[in-house]
Amino acid sequence: MLQGRPDGIRSTPLSCIPCGRGNSIVREFGEHPIENRAERLLRGLAFAIDAGRVRTSEGTVVYCTQSLTWPADFLKSKSGYVTDAKFSKLGRAVRLDLDGRVFDDFAMFVHIQNNRIYGGQSIAAPNAKMDDGYFDLFYVRKVGKSDFKAIIKGMQTGQHLSHPAVVHQRVQRVGIYNLALDQQPGLVAVDGELVGPDPVTLEVVPGATWLCV
Repeated sequence: MLQGRPDGIRSTPLSCIPCGRGNSIVREFGEHPIENRAERLLRGLAFAIDAGRVRTSEGTVVYCTQSLTWPADFLKSKSGYVTDAKFSKLGRAVRLDLDGRVFDDFAMFVHIQNNRIYGGQSIAAPNAKMDDGYFDLFYVRKVGKSDFKAIIKGMQTGQHLSHPAVVHQRVQRVGIYNLALDQQPGLVAVDGELVGPDPVTLEVVPGATWLCV
């Protein structure tokens, strides 16, 4: 996650040192020795990637290079999703604005992804590309516990998108608005970090920054 800057982020080249828990971007493009990575960075061997301009309910702007998840209350495991969470509390009514198409639904969670791999292992968006001008969004409609676990398991191989309760769409602009007024606002996670409660919007910025891997 990149903090918002008034001059934008295109002038800020990025590189990855694989010392985190997931190292998703590094795994996306193949792991290389740190010495090779440093050499590539010094030689300017970078390419442009998209980012998502995220505006939180408090008006804060941050830039998302990998993922956004709502509600993020159960993102507490290395795989990104806790399947043994108290199931009765998962999900809520939500209003979604997907590229201007506004509709209401019930979502166990909404996940938006720029690259294929999430949490270092899950193939959350098997067809995603970081330079195509789109993010891949999917959300899970109300399901029973066994179906929910099957969907989470399917994320390990990218098979979750074929489940009938999973809605998938490539997007450029997204708005997520909590309709469950009897519940606390859902927390929003950007690149695995909590940024605050809903509502939240995301707009893709094509070629937002440079990445060296």
